[in-house]
Amino acid sequence: RESLNKGQLTNAQRDKLEDMLRGLTIEKENVGDCMLWCLQHADAAEEIVECIGESLSILQTPPTVKAARFFLCNDLLYNSCAEVPNASSFRTKLESRLGEIVIPLL
Repeated sequence: RESLNKGQLTNAQRDKLEDMLRGLTIEKENVGDCMLWCLQHADAAEEIVECIGESLSILQTPPTVKAARFFLCNDLLYNSCAEVPNASSFRTKLESRLGEIVIPLL
């Protein structure tokens, strides 16, 4: 998977995303940096949303980290109308996974 396939992250990009999600804080700048990275890789929105969804399903995750990940989802939804190629994919992908992300948390 090291070669760049349209719509997929490379292994290094996936590792970077996972590192950012693990280190995410509720600080606006931190969430904004992660959101910007996601928008810059919007052609892989489906994989990014899958990764975010998986990160929200980890029961041991501290509540503040989960909150930061929800802030990221919120920012991606808000900016899905940005004039960035494939940014709108985030709305579609997040909406389709919202139930499976949120219901286990209830």
